[in-house]
Amino acid sequence: MKRCLFALLLFLPLSARAQAKPHGACPFVGFEDDSHGQPNLAEVATKAPAPTWLACDSPKGCASLTVEPGSPVQIYSTDGEWTCGYSEDRHGAGATWFRSRDLRPVKFSLDPPMNAWYGVWKGGEDRVVISPARDGKGLHLKGNAVWHGLNGNDHFGHIQGDAAPTGNRLHYVDDGCVVNLTLAGRFILASDNQGCGGMNARFGGFWTRSFASSATKPSPRTTVSR
Repeated sequence: MKRCLFALLLFLPLSARAQAKPHGACPFVGFEDDSHGQPNLAEVATKAPAPTWLACDSPKGCASLTVEPGSPVQIYSTDGEWTCGYSEDRHGAGATWFRSRDLRPVKFSLDPPMNAWYGVWKGGEDRVVISPARDGKGLHLKGNAVWHGLNGNDHFGHIQGDAAPTGNRLHYVDDGCVVNLTLAGRFILASDNQGCGGMNARFGGFWTRSFASSATKPSPRTTVSR
């Protein structure tokens, strides 16, 4: 996996002055890869790191940590003023409860231009370069994923090949490796079938563009706003 889940050692207990806590667990349920639907995405809209809560179903009650402004969130569910979702920032990744008011919807094109895919996309230590395919009809993907195992044992995943997007979706298949991508503005949400390399080396979660090789302004024709 390209990022480990939030370590419990990083959790800080909520103070007695904190607001009421959410109830129940916010479980990780995977990444959106339904070709017939669109993920419900948001980003952290606060100016300072946003507080989040998790493990609220444990005997000790909720633990708390913060997520950086601008971080992407895949929304799983809402419960009143609380939103459960998977998020990533430079510190890690995992499913947590957010205050709904701390999130804003991510708007994205359902039919982006081809060059909106181009560039270097990163998620943690994972890196994928997306460029025009030589036939001029699709995209070329070349990337690596890594998972750091015990005792210094690293496991690697690789993808390299062409695929043609359908709208803002791309379905990549090569010798048992399957990767599904959804382009959502400045984010890509990825999932795979665990068949792209070594143990736990996966192309999953959010990627953000670190370098754009050409103009990447999305088409204004159709947007999704959750």
